[in-house]
Amino acid sequence: MVTTFKNIPHVGRKVFARTSMNEILVFFTYTPISLVNNQEALTRVLKEMELTMSRLQLNSNGEKDDLVEYQDQDVTVSLTNAGVLVNIPVTKYRDFTTTEFVWNHLEQALQTLHVNPIIWSFTKGNRFVFAKPVSEESKKSLLSLILSEELLKQTQDKGIFVMESDDRTCVFSCRYGFEKYGEQDALSLKTMISSQSYNVKGLTRQVMEMNELMFDVWHWAMSPAILKFMDTSKEQ
Repeated sequence: MVTTFKNIPHVGRKVFARTSMNEILVFFTYTPISLVNNQEALTRVLKEMELTMSRLQLNSNGEKDDLVEYQDQDVTVSLTNAGVLVNIPVTKYRDFTTTEFVWNHLEQALQTLHVNPIIWSFTKGNRFVFAKPVSEESKKSLLSLILSEELLKQTQDKGIFVMESDDRTCVFSCRYGFEKYGEQDALSLKTMISSQSYNVKGLTRQVMEMNELMFDVWHWAMSPAILKFMDTSKEQ
């Protein structure tokens, strides 16, 4: 069964000429394991995949701050004894489908660790930076310019929206608000889908399917005007 959210239509994923995305994080959790006991096997499998371990912090007493971090090209993968966080640099991977190698490698690492999956989450952050200071009076009109009428109607200016999927397997949440980005005012938007479970086998397929769903909910949250603007090249 394909996961869907009520009244959020499926749209064909595309890579826009412009992007406001500033963050992509994928976090997989599992029942606690010992990285200390699996250090030799994990080191071996990373070496076989020609991956570079950039950080190793293991505690023989089994405390929760055990950490193994490795680089997969430009992607940072941080393994702890309770989960793994994957940080995708947006500037390098605007087209998320080019990250398949990351998930293929991670699948092998998780298989080596014999993890028992729990929940996982997929987060994308967007930031819209304004050239001029944003006054209190102009905030409402800027929200209407960037965010969809449906999202604003659902949140009623509370800045947060949560919806369970039709099949009750995952939850979509969206949070937005004004912030400072350096010296400039900006509007931040974070969309996240949290799922009840995942399988280590076939990890790439599951991540790519979630990316399709993430595009649907993000597209739903955006106004037609901002979508049109993002589809216009900077040269035009």
